[in-house]
Amino acid sequence: MRLPRQKTRIDHKPMATRSSPVHPVIAGLKARVEALQTELAKVEAAAAGHRADFERERQRAEELVSELLGAIEDAMTAREKTARLEGELATVQLRRWWQRFAG
Repeated sequence: MRLPRQKTRIDHKPMATRSSPVHPVIAGLKARVEALQTELAKVEAAAAGHRADFERERQRAEELVSELLGAIEDAMTAREKTARLEGELATVQLRRWWQRFAG
């Protein structure tokens, strides 16, 4: 046996949205995330300053190395000139000795 169908209409109205209270753990986590983001921004700013210092010091070190290499090159050139002049002086001194002996 079947029940007769009812022709009544049911109107569905969604419930009004309630503002659910934020769970204390979630609120604490959000506050911690914000604090960490603030701290991260400070650390990044400090890192940028350190990076600028590093770049300046690296440039200064490169300039000093360049000057040092130039000084080494000058010293090598001076050493070569000294050796050449010592050889010429020895040659002149030997000629004088022969001139004294022959003369």
